[in-house]
Amino acid sequence: MAAEDYRISETTAAAYTKAWRDDNPLGELKAFSLSKEAIDAILETNDTANLKIYFGKNGDDVTLVYLGSDSSGKDLLTNNSGESNIYDMAQPCPSECDDSSILNSD
Repeated sequence: MAAEDYRISETTAAAYTKAWRDDNPLGELKAFSLSKEAIDAILETNDTANLKIYFGKNGDDVTLVYLGSDSSGKDLLTNNSGESNIYDMAQPCPSECDDSSILNSD
């Protein structure tokens, strides 16, 4: 499928994020901001077809562990040089929030 097939409208995105805030399954946690540099490094790895994100905990904090996967869904744990290609650079909202966004307001 083309990227356009996965695109959603602002209205749909706002409805999804409001439903999340209403359910509040992870307390105050609303979103994560991901490092472009880390995403670029993942996507540059041979055979990367998807960005996969796992939920994790670092002490009491919820975090995201992200890496690439191939077209069959297999995790790509290393980059082309054999180094780890797994990242935890997600910044949570709160505190990294855009309070003016329709995705973060009622």
